Amino acid sequence: MPLHKYPPAIWKSLKLKEGIYARLPDHFLKSLNETEKPAAVHWKPHGLKYRINPKTGQRERVADVPILPYFPPEANEGLWGGEGWITGYRYANNDKTPQRDLCSKLGMDLKRAMLIRLAKKDPDLHPDDQTKREQIYKKYKEFS
Repeated sequence: MPLHKYPPAIWKSLKLKEGIYARLPDHFLKSLNETEKPAAVHWKPHGLKYRINPKTGQRERVADVPILPYFPPEANEGLWGGEGWITGYRYANNDKTPQRDLCSKLGMDLKRAMLIRLAKKDPDLHPDDQTKREQIYKKYKEFS
């Protein structure tokens, strides 16, 4: 006799189909269903399971271990884009950060506010310049 009606492995997918989760918008449910791992921002994956040791000629297992950054409390008060503190490492700027890597409540709040203004066609957005407002709506029409 099984302990549960459904196996625990599928609980997450079932909870998205019932109750309060079922009332969420489709694009939000899609983002919750994403199983992609966060992008390798601070390290480069090898893509191999094994490599040959140049000294011994023996096959060695290669571990793709991500570097875990430290996220200070200030990370939620700014747009860090999933970037944390790593000692002794510098890298180039990347301005487009996927949602799953954006580890900032402020960033998600700003994104929500911008999407709401775009969806409502907010008249307070450049009230004096109609053409500039239309340019902004045209530029971000894929998000509204």
